[in-house]
Amino acid sequence: MLAGWVAAGASAHPALGAVAPPSKCDTLARSPWPAAAAARTVLREEMEASVKQCVESAPFLALLGALWLEAGEPRQALLWLERALLLDPYALGAKADHALALAALGEPAARDALLDEWRRRADVPPALMRRLRGRPPGDAGDPAGPARWLRRGELNLRAGADSNLDRSPTLDSITLTPPDGPIEVPIAVPLRPRRGEAVQLDIGWRVGRDSGQNSLWQASVAAAARHSPSEPGTDWYYVQGRIEHWHARGPWRAQFYGTLGRSGGPLSEAYTAARIGAAGERDLGGCTYRAAAEAELRRQQDSTYLDGDIGGITAFAQCPLDRRDLWRLAVEVRHSLDVPSRTGRPGGRQQQSGLAAKVTGTVAGMQLEAVGIYVLASDAVGYSPLLENNARRWFRQAQVAFEISYSLRDWLDDQSQGFVQWGAHRQRSNLAIFRNEGSSISLGIRWRW
Repeated sequence: MLAGWVAAGASAHPALGAVAPPSKCDTLARSPWPAAAAARTVLREEMEASVKQCVESAPFLALLGALWLEAGEPRQALLWLERALLLDPYALGAKADHALALAALGEPAARDALLDEWRRRADVPPALMRRLRGRPPGDAGDPAGPARWLRRGELNLRAGADSNLDRSPTLDSITLTPPDGPIEVPIAVPLRPRRGEAVQLDIGWRVGRDSGQNSLWQASVAAAARHSPSEPGTDWYYVQGRIEHWHARGPWRAQFYGTLGRSGGPLSEAYTAARIGAAGERDLGGCTYRAAAEAELRRQQDSTYLDGDIGGITAFAQCPLDRRDLWRLAVEVRHSLDVPSRTGRPGGRQQQSGLAAKVTGTVAGMQLEAVGIYVLASDAVGYSPLLENNARRWFRQAQVAFEISYSLRDWLDDQSQGFVQWGAHRQRSNLAIFRNEGSSISLGIRWRW
């Protein structure tokens, strides 16, 4: 299996306290992968007889785990693969077999994450990628040539309740500040958050062409829409097309991308956003580091005075939290400047800074995800002479979200999941009309193909 194909190139760790000579463990670890099932059984039994003496050899344990996985025993395989990764967390073959063993036990998240990560790397052997995609060597459905097509789709359908569908403040009156002095003006219809049930559909499709020469082109489309039967005035939709190019050189990967999106619906005025960007990333010490810069042109359908040109920079890091790589932490820091494309926009230029963190992991066959986002924004000039004596607007926004997902392989197939999501947000501002808060909870189903 995978570990067997790359065992000869794996890094060996010193045999701490081993009884048998290290050469025996090394010799077994470098055994060619047997083509016949009977030969694999013989090699596995020989390795089992020597496992106590070779328990500190990562290549040995990785190959033994691969043999058990090929024999249809993923639980037994995990025992040795996890030990191999404790000794050598960067062994590609063991990481791939470990992800496949988890997928065989109904936990495909690790395999999917590894596929997404390795598609952008230049140092992953084609055999590993073929196996992760479910293709044995020589399968006619996965040509042995270096160039190949990659395709992936995902659909999410969720239903739940939201306490603030329109992100509305709670206001009975508003204080105006004309030159003659402040005036308290009652609102004829007090503002209250609209709460109710909602159904949301997200769908995406991605196709890529891997040249096999450290270059990858991808195109994707995505669409999302939400409908509330009790509050249809809060419905919205979003569609986006994206094209991107990846190029790897040594340990570095460069990305160039462009997107075009359209948002609309009864909730808010429709607008179009066009974005271009460039990023560089690399893996170091088990972590992935990324830096990006992008520019966005946002154009309103009717209120053209609100149009803006946005430039931003982002720094990102993702690292494992445990040696088994079942838990990961990702952190992103962003700063942007929104410049009005026309004069007269309330608040003028706006600066935004944000921090986001995401933790993902697996517990008892379920995948857990927790996300936290904090954003600070401030305008360059006063928002309106009638609000707080033309004070410059600022706001602070905090969001948290949790998701628990679980495989539906017993009811549907290996690529389907059920999930539960909960989220909450709170926005504070020196201008009352920009203060709001709410929470939501939903149940859903996810298909990947």
